[in-house]
Amino acid sequence: MLNENVKLAGFKACLVRFHYTKNKRVKQIPWEIATGGYNLDFEIYYNGIPVVQCIAGELKNGCLEENDFKKICRRVRTELNYVK
Repeated sequence: MLNENVKLAGFKACLVRFHYTKNKRVKQIPWEIATGGYNLDFEIYYNGIPVVQCIAGELKNGCLEENDFKKICRRVRTELNYVK
């Protein structure tokens, strides 16, 4: 588990830029979102640590507390309608 409280400040802006600019990597400290390969649609980093993966349209928890993971999932699903 990630040993720090995850702050969502800047996450929505990072997510929106990632979605609308079609960049392979978008960074808004402490957040970063990057595309993957094969069936990894994208990966979300917090302070350089991979915390969530989107694999074939489904979000997977990397190392977040369950509450933090649920918050991230809600925000991602609001912006990216292809994510389950």
